Amino acid sequence: MPVAAPGALWWLASWEEKLQLRGDHLMCVTIGHIVRSAAVEKLISGGASMENKKSYKVFRFESDVAWTREKECTVCAPGKPEIQLSSPPEFKGRAGVWTPEDMFVASINVCTLMTFLAYARHKNLGLAGYESSAEGVLEYSNGKYRFTEVTIHPHVTVRSQEEVELAQVILRDAHENCLITNSIVAQVKLLPDFRVAAAAD
Repeated sequence: MPVAAPGALWWLASWEEKLQLRGDHLMCVTIGHIVRSAAVEKLISGGASMENKKSYKVFRFESDVAWTREKECTVCAPGKPEIQLSSPPEFKGRAGVWTPEDMFVASINVCTLMTFLAYARHKNLGLAGYESSAEGVLEYSNGKYRFTEVTIHPHVTVRSQEEVELAQVILRDAHENCLITNSIVAQVKLLPDFRVAAAAD
C-alpha cells in the first residue's frame, strides 16, 4: 500500500474499482488500491466539482383542539385568539360555523396571496388591490372522501398597464411556490384576471 506524501489526499476505493485522474477527468479502473487525486480533493473539500448545498431553516407550527359539544370544538395556538369549529352541515355539523373544510380551502387561498405579496414587494410591483375567491371539490375517490381539486380566482389590480405582465409572472411564481399548495395532493388551479386601477381625478 502506498504511503501518503505530506499534504497529499488519498482516496480508498473498493477492491473492485478505483478512481484515477487522467487529464481533467476521473475514470474508474478495475484494480483495487488507494489512489491520490486532486480532483477528489475538490469533491471532498466542497470545491467547484461539488454543488454547494444551501441550508434552510426549519419552522414548526402548533395548535390545540378541545371538544366542546356534539361535533364542535375550539382551536387555539400560542398567542392567537381561539376559533370555534364544527363539522359541516353535510356531515351533521352546525351551520354558520367555520369548518376544517373551510379552513383547508382558505389556507390555500391565503397562502397564494401571501406568497404573491412577498414576491410583489421584492419586484416593486405597484399593487393597487387583490381579492380572491376559492372553491374546493370534496368527493369520494379511491375508497375515501378527499379534496381532489381547488380552484382559486384572484382578481389583481395594478397601477399601470405596463405592470400587468409583471403581475402575471409574479402570480404564476406565487402559485408554483405556495407552500400549502405544495403540501397537498389535491390539484390546485389558478384562474386569475388582471385589472388596471382607474386614474385619480
